[in-house]
Amino acid sequence: MTGNATLTRILAGAIALFAGAGFAAAQQPQITGIQNAAPYASATGNVARGEIISIYGSNLANSVTSEYFPVTPTLTLAGASVGIGGLAAPITYASPTQLNVQVPFEIPAGVPSVNVTVTLNNLTSAPVLMGVVTADLGMDYIQVNGVNFSPSKDNTATVQATPGTQMVVFAFGVGSISPAVASGLVPPSSPVFNALATPSFTVNGASAQVLSAAYVGLGLYAVTVVVPGSANSGSVTVVLGGVAGETGATGPTGPIGPTGLNGATGPTGSIGLVGPMGPQGAVGAPGANGFNGAGGATGATGFLAQVTNYSSGTNYSQGSVVFYQGSTYQSLVNGNIGIPPTTSAFWTLIAQQGAAGVTGATGPLGATGPTGSASTVAGPTGPTGSTGALGSTGATGSTGSTGATGAASTVAGPTGATGSTGALGPTGSTGATGAASTVAGPTGSTGPSGSTGSTGPTGAASTVAGPTGPTGATGITGATGAGGILDFADFYALMPPDNAATVTVGGNVQFPENGPPGSGSIFRLTTSTFNLTAVGTYQIMFQVSVSESAQLVLSLNGTNLAYTVVGRATGTDQVVGMVLVTTSTVSSTLAVVNDSATAITITPLAGGTNPVSAHLVITRIQ
Repeated sequence: MTGNATLTRILAGAIALFAGAGFAAAQQPQITGIQNAAPYASATGNVARGEIISIYGSNLANSVTSEYFPVTPTLTLAGASVGIGGLAAPITYASPTQLNVQVPFEIPAGVPSVNVTVTLNNLTSAPVLMGVVTADLGMDYIQVNGVNFSPSKDNTATVQATPGTQMVVFAFGVGSISPAVASGLVPPSSPVFNALATPSFTVNGASAQVLSAAYVGLGLYAVTVVVPGSANSGSVTVVLGGVAGETGATGPTGPIGPTGLNGATGPTGSIGLVGPMGPQGAVGAPGANGFNGAGGATGATGFLAQVTNYSSGTNYSQGSVVFYQGSTYQSLVNGNIGIPPTTSAFWTLIAQQGAAGVTGATGPLGATGPTGSASTVAGPTGPTGSTGALGSTGATGSTGSTGATGAASTVAGPTGATGSTGALGPTGSTGATGAASTVAGPTGSTGPSGSTGSTGPTGAASTVAGPTGPTGATGITGATGAGGILDFADFYALMPPDNAATVTVGGNVQFPENGPPGSGSIFRLTTSTFNLTAVGTYQIMFQVSVSESAQLVLSLNGTNLAYTVVGRATGTDQVVGMVLVTTSTVSSTLAVVNDSATAITITPLAGGTNPVSAHLVITRIQ
């Protein structure tokens, strides 16, 4: 049950007050009482900024209606408007005998009192003077571990809890908040809007710790309280007290009392954690030079190790010295093999290669030596030079004269290739017909079929059945027939904001939103009536969350269908129906009707913080 949903209880109480009162027209509004809107609240003669108050009287509104989730502040409802201290007050519920309104947060600081008036049909009530206080508290209900407990009397409720349990007390009239929220609007979910004053609580007579007090709904506050350790487990009584006043001025210091006796020494506490190191202190002045110490004993004579070039395959012992990449290293361990000397865990640098010096200037060219005497011995042959490039092709010589014909060969040469077939010669003339052959020639090929002759006359019916002919080939599969669903439509509502007002007896439930559409033969006429164009059979499914015991029925062309009534005895689940309806006329009108004995409330935010849906799904199946 959410904070704003609890305001429906105010509506239920107001309807009870309104029953039998009747509507008055063109009469001046009369105010007979003003008090906090919480259950069992008493009139205090005061109001607090942001408080939801109930104004009782006569001729206060033209009808019964409510608006708990406004997009903009509702300053006029059912023809009524309310002024508090000259400011227009937002209205959440209206009937001829009761108005629920929010005292504006915007009443200036320091204002001690305000006049409250009601205006209806241009007639204004006599003003009622109310004091303005920091808080004018009213307990709505308490929630403990997801279970709600209602008050048993003014600002008092008995709950089931154990010491240390956190309770959430929902209340009206806790007062101003920070950051500010405009009057008449539901606050957003973030940031947190904290009350400036924290109310006090007692549990079984002991003061209880208040962890937080936040503004969570239109005029509604959620105060988190811890059950004190002195309370017994089980049934405990919680009382919402006044808000602590401002701290008074400090009184004069009293005389110093006598010194008390020394208490016994407590046990030694455990050693605390070592604190962080402090900053380094300033460097002290240099001390005087000490005396020279006695000379140390002469160390053992060392040895010179041979320096070799490093090899990754050599096993070096501790103390071996190698030369690697221009620097000298000494091994720190035995069995040092395959580990580069630059690895500091296994080698230590003895002498590092210095940076390359600057290149010296080029020396002067030496003088040319004297020419040697000529050699009397030939020098060795030099190597063969590479092959030169291929020269260009010379010009083609002239054709020589034809030689003499050789003697005829006595051996036949090879047969030449067969020449191509010559062109077909002309057809010769037809020869004379030869004598008839005494031997039958081969059968010629069958000639083309002649054209079908005309159908002969039907023969006489046979008295003997002819043989059964062969089974014919399977025919082509026909096209798939139409499916079972001929059309459909989905209409729905979301609470809030839909169905904000109660549904009167015999009134229609509204489904103002359109879901997935079908072919269009099922469509809405209004927010609560729907057209069934084709004559046929329809499957109708509807589901609605209702706050009271209720019955719903389908109406076809203005006539309730008795066999479609569905209902439930308690307000703990949804009302759901699914029936078949057959129409006999085109363009029939369908509606979901309140068949209860009283008006019903379509539940908003049931079971959580999200708007709850109601659906009407219509499917034509024949």
